[in-house]
Amino acid sequence: MDVCILGKKRLVLKLFILLVVLISAGNLAAQFGGGNGTQDSPWQIGRPDHLDAMRNYLGDEHSDKYFIQTHDIDMDIAPWNEEEGWLPIGNNDNRFHGHFDGGEYVIRDLMMNRNMSLTGLFGYTSGGTLENIALEDVDLQGGGYRSAGLSGFAENVTIKNCYVTGSISVDGSQTAGFIGAAWGCTITDSWVDIEYTTGNSWDGVFIGTSYGQTQVHNCFALGTLRQNNESRQNIGGMFGMLSSASVSNSYSRVDINVPDNSNRVGALVGRNLNGQIVNSYATGRIVAGEGSNTGGLSGDNGGGCESSYWDTETTGQEESANGEGRMTRQMVYPYDTANTYVRWDFEEIWQHDTQATHNDGYPALHFEEV
Repeated sequence: MDVCILGKKRLVLKLFILLVVLISAGNLAAQFGGGNGTQDSPWQIGRPDHLDAMRNYLGDEHSDKYFIQTHDIDMDIAPWNEEEGWLPIGNNDNRFHGHFDGGEYVIRDLMMNRNMSLTGLFGYTSGGTLENIALEDVDLQGGGYRSAGLSGFAENVTIKNCYVTGSISVDGSQTAGFIGAAWGCTITDSWVDIEYTTGNSWDGVFIGTSYGQTQVHNCFALGTLRQNNESRQNIGGMFGMLSSASVSNSYSRVDINVPDNSNRVGALVGRNLNGQIVNSYATGRIVAGEGSNTGGLSGDNGGGCESSYWDTETTGQEESANGEGRMTRQMVYPYDTANTYVRWDFEEIWQHDTQATHNDGYPALHFEEV
């Protein structure tokens, strides 16, 4: 073959390959606001369709994908506010392995009305990080096993500086306002304020079930929890159950209402199976029917507890499976420093609500605006 003709064919082939690459890159970029999915140049998420496109790039154990939110996102528009609403990102077969930075922008009015397991903004997250995510006015109805506002199930995920507000009503077990079930996670500087209704067991407003050496630090839960079926168990203001997991420097101010014969109900933890509770407190009122096994801090304890307290007056509970009960005047500023909040760090972790304008005088965490 003539050398000149061969050279031309090779040039045409190279140009064709380059064109295919450019078209593919253009199509990919059109799904996001910019970036290329790397740590140095994450894909930019600024609209609902950008958020939805993340499900097409879940990554795997060997290939991380990076995303960053660049604007507030309003999900109260079609098709996201119609029929079943949002479809969670990631499931049992295709898990989200990536890194999502919310950039401290807000995702507002996320609606889900799906009778399925693993519901939330994310259904199943594995590895990677979720940080700086703000979910406001979430409306989650009808979710099944392992459902929550942020992620139904989180496995070996680092979660920091995230929060969820809104209303959640689910029937499955291991459900919550923040994470349905957390295995091997590290969760810090995060919170929820949720009106939460559950019809099953192993449920809490922050995390339903926390296990696999999950560590929760510097977090809190606000809102209400209502259990609408009898004879359920492991219901907590912050955690349904701690199993080989720990919580430290955290608090719950969730009011709980459970029916007759509920078992293992606690203002902070329903059941501390073999976990650790350190430097934490609970104040939410528990209204329980006859025969319910309730506690001011934990309903049942098979683990450890150190320097943690519940308010006997506001919770309405004189007993607890662990922790130390205190009267309100001993727990609000200026505290009974001789035997309350012993060895707590009020320099780096906690702060005083000296005017009782933010947290009714109870200690607040360092990142709260007091």
